[in-house]
Amino acid sequence: MAGNGTTKLQDVIARPDLWFYPGEELDPDEMRVTLMGTGWGNIIRPNQKGASVFVELGNGDSFVFDAGPGCGINYNVMQVPASRMTKVFLTHLHMDHTSDLAWMYAFGPAGDRYTPLQVWGPSGDKPEYGTKANIEGIKVLTQWHRPSFAACLDVGQSYDLEITEFDYRRNPGIAYQGNGVTITRFPRLHIIDGAVGYRLEWSGLSVVWTGDGQPELHHLGQRQRRRLVHLRDRTNDGALCPGYRPAARCGEERSREFPYAGEGAGQDVPAGRPETRRDLPRAGRPRGAPGVLQRRSQPLGRSLHRR
Repeated sequence: MAGNGTTKLQDVIARPDLWFYPGEELDPDEMRVTLMGTGWGNIIRPNQKGASVFVELGNGDSFVFDAGPGCGINYNVMQVPASRMTKVFLTHLHMDHTSDLAWMYAFGPAGDRYTPLQVWGPSGDKPEYGTKANIEGIKVLTQWHRPSFAACLDVGQSYDLEITEFDYRRNPGIAYQGNGVTITRFPRLHIIDGAVGYRLEWSGLSVVWTGDGQPELHHLGQRQRRRLVHLRDRTNDGALCPGYRPAARCGEERSREFPYAGEGAGQDVPAGRPETRRDLPRAGRPRGAPGVLQRRSQPLGRSLHRR
């Protein structure tokens, strides 16, 4: 029992080194990956929000990958301030990966974001299919909302949008570089052209988020390299669209399925917690712990949940 009458975490949890709680600071060499949403398409419900991955680094940087419907609830549950959600990377423009971006934009100044919202995403085969044309539409959606908030809040530059649209065909291409972080992007096979995946690398650690689509080998590079976390939504494009054929221009090699976090659509997750699936490795994690992949610089091989 602490002097202020509270119980210390290590007194009630057998292995506090394996437990994560909202707001916990990272060590300088640590990367934390939180699945804020694992839903897909219309498979969203109270315990399973739309797809979103939150990456935090020990250097103070943080990144949002996709923003599916309802994921904002889990960002609130995990006490992520709006000022930590300023860099958003979109894999493609299906609404189940983008709809809560409008919420992040509209309510930034209601939290603590007074800087522009920065968004990165792919081009399309037509200008109107690209990230810029689609995400700029948020300003139309909020034409009444913005002046209403500006009348009662100091909104600063929070309603400025900085959109970086890149050529989805580059393989690989650099999406972002700064503060020792490199995020590369590569084309993905997902019904029509214009989907991408991302690989974030920092301090010898990396995480790959490929969004929806068919599995392929080329983007992972040295897939057996240690310290790599690979996450992908499971999407059967062929079952959704019987006439679907992969776009040849991407030149991506088909391969067998390989293990990843996020497989098993439709499985329930604990209420009120960041989301995971039952097939996500649980070794070394207390039952019912948040679905967080938290690790330091130790080699990946035993448990994604270990520091």
